[in-house]
Amino acid sequence: MIRVDIERENNTGFPAIVTNLSTQGMGGHAEGFLQPFELITIIKKGYGRISGEVRWTDGENFGVLFAEPVNVDLFNFTSDNKQKPLIPQPDEDDIWRGFKTISSTRRPGVTDRFSQS
Repeated sequence: MIRVDIERENNTGFPAIVTNLSTQGMGGHAEGFLQPFELITIIKKGYGRISGEVRWTDGENFGVLFAEPVNVDLFNFTSDNKQKPLIPQPDEDDIWRGFKTISSTRRPGVTDRFSQS
């Protein structure tokens, strides 16, 4: 996960965690509430400031469209980020692959019931 700070137009701010990232935008979880269409600045230590517009919110979760594309590799691969969760996927438009999802269709008890018949 990538830690950033969110700054509003009135210079108030709060920390946030990036949950997904692409060259055009990001999703995250903030310690404050944002409003759709609010203009914000994302501040990433080691990268700088990125302007964007909040496109959606769901409680403390949000999505931002960047004013201009970012270099995903530079956004995450800095000396202060030791985990380096980004796995570059150049043929998939630099989509963040930090989480490995596990998909299972197994439903406990269902298999046993059918195998007894």
